[in-house]
Amino acid sequence: MTLVVTEIAYDPRRKDASYILCAADRRLSDEYGNALDEEIRKIHKVRHLGATVAFFGLSVTDDGGWEFDKWLPDWISKDNSATLEVFARRLLADLNAIVPPHVLRRRPSGFHVTGFNEKLVPEFWYIRNIRDLNGFEYANFQDRYWVTEELSEVHWKDHFDTASGDYDSARGCWFANGDLRVHGPAWFALDSFVREMEARGLLNRPQSPADLEKRLNWKMKTIGTFYDDLANEQLVGGGVDTFILPYDES
Repeated sequence: MTLVVTEIAYDPRRKDASYILCAADRRLSDEYGNALDEEIRKIHKVRHLGATVAFFGLSVTDDGGWEFDKWLPDWISKDNSATLEVFARRLLADLNAIVPPHVLRRRPSGFHVTGFNEKLVPEFWYIRNIRDLNGFEYANFQDRYWVTEELSEVHWKDHFDTASGDYDSARGCWFANGDLRVHGPAWFALDSFVREMEARGLLNRPQSPADLEKRLNWKMKTIGTFYDDLANEQLVGGGVDTFILPYDES
């Protein structure tokens, strides 16, 4: 499986202080939990849109005809979409053209497409073949991908003004996909540990998105170490890639 995380903090009064954190591990494993590779980059920059796209679940066809870590950056380099919505819908169409329905019917697969639109408002486009979640297990796999914009449609719907295309107050949320059995409970437990260390004066409070990126990287690595050293299956781990949006290209 994998672990892909997108964290969003947005303030319509101070858009220059808004940011998005994106992260993914690098371990590739098969559907039985066997580790296959430690250096698969699952999150990629979309420079012309100041965005990122990451994938989880399915990573290669059964016959090895393509691999997402190679196909995706090549696809991005040829794209000229003017908006995140156009980008996400073009990606959706091409994914449905190349991934066989019989593969999708038995394997979970998804993509995070995130960034700021032309109004500097965050968007999160979620492409997946998953319809349901039974406990910590993905279920009801479709034979085609589908897409939604999750911020306005789900999480922040009551605070989103469709006329202005903006939100009425500061917002914050996170999206995580991959192996839900472990990273969900671990994520919040690690947050509690960090807050306790702050209260004891053993850790400074974060002062910038870069500080939060360090914490995100640490949580990802800690969960990866659990899989390496204790878990029965090596589903998450390897290296970690993290990005802060908007990019600091200086």
